[in-house]
Amino acid sequence: MKEGKQTIQELVTTVQNLCERVESQPIVSNATLFDLGDAGYALTTPLLVTLEIYSEEVVARFPAIDAYGSGETESEALEMLKESIVDTYEFLVTQPSKQLGRLPRAWLITLREVMVMGENEPDTI
Repeated sequence: MKEGKQTIQELVTTVQNLCERVESQPIVSNATLFDLGDAGYALTTPLLVTLEIYSEEVVARFPAIDAYGSGETESEALEMLKESIVDTYEFLVTQPSKQLGRLPRAWLITLREVMVMGENEPDTI
């Protein structure tokens, strides 16, 4: 009898541990951005982004340029991601080409393929 109770308690502990692991894993889905939330920029193509929904936070990612945004809701995370994309672009276009490493240069190429801005874009590459 004592052995049976011990086995049941071990199973209960195992199930609790598994439940904690499952609850700590994000729910992952995709979303599509059709704009960048900034009148000075437009997308040439919709962007497929990843959403990771945690219990207290949502993270939106655009892996092609290693950009992310987070917030309490999907909407907040997507808005923060849009801002991150614009900020990344604005920073990269102000840098001399020779100072950009391989990865930042690739990000800039990607951004120039998926977005356009007004006539005031610095031409550094």
